[in-house]
Amino acid sequence: MRIGDPWQVRVVPNLYPAFERQEVVVHTPRHVRSVGELDDTELARVAEAWRRRRADVPTGYMYALLNEGRDAGSSLPHTHSQLVWLPEATPETQHGVDRERWTVVAERGGLVLASPYASRLPYELVIAAPSPRASAFEDELLPAALQLLGEAARRIYRAAGAVPLNAWLHDSGDWHLEVLPRLTVIAGVELGSGWWINSLPPEDAAAALRAVAKDAHGGDDFSYVGPPNIHDGRIVSVERAGNDLRVLIQPVEGPEIQLWFRGVESIDSRDAEGMLVFALAELPADPPLRRYVFAPWDEELPNRFEVTAARFEYE
Repeated sequence: MRIGDPWQVRVVPNLYPAFERQEVVVHTPRHVRSVGELDDTELARVAEAWRRRRADVPTGYMYALLNEGRDAGSSLPHTHSQLVWLPEATPETQHGVDRERWTVVAERGGLVLASPYASRLPYELVIAAPSPRASAFEDELLPAALQLLGEAARRIYRAAGAVPLNAWLHDSGDWHLEVLPRLTVIAGVELGSGWWINSLPPEDAAAALRAVAKDAHGGDDFSYVGPPNIHDGRIVSVERAGNDLRVLIQPVEGPEIQLWFRGVESIDSRDAEGMLVFALAELPADPPLRRYVFAPWDEELPNRFEVTAARFEYE
């Protein structure tokens, strides 16, 4: 299925399905890595694709989900979601939202972005209407929900960096989206006992996410930059040349890539050489400077590399 001519959203079968019917929704022909880089028009098209596929295949339970980053289960650097048809709704997909104890982060388009009470992991979020609504894929608020998901991703990236995250839609009598950044490792306690260890109280997480609201709504001041094959590349060398900085990256395939940061103001680096790169994010800094953050694949490793500079180029 395609939306637009030329296509703007495309739905294709999953090449490695784990279920009888499993599809991939390619969010945009633009090469961007995150749902946080999509504008409201693009996100509304994604919602329309979800809606159409549910109407085309009304049997079973359609589970819509998003994985971003290898630690969140993604193997592709291009923003996409998945649609999985389950035989029936599972109990895990049918619970409601605790509105009385959530901590509101933002309200937009008739929906609320909030930190749930007793969040499982740092910066966990829920997107829901102020009161329960049923039938997500028929609801006029579905586009607004995905637009708020994009805003949620941008807020998380500004508060915590370009971290892996998962999101999913629970289509029930109280439909909602859940957003789970993967800032910590889920281990035996969480997996085996049902108890979750969260070092960041949801009230503090909500306060931090509210504080970054200035740039999160429009998304214009956040983007992943650089050539597509920087994803999965490894930093070979970092060399200072006057006020400039050259970073050499070896991609999985093809020749080495030279990244140039012009007019460097500061460098925050720890074990940069050898880092396996997930993405390079461009963030605002004191004008006319910009902040460039190399996001590592493994957030648990001590690697860190940030550059504040006037501009960025690559060869």
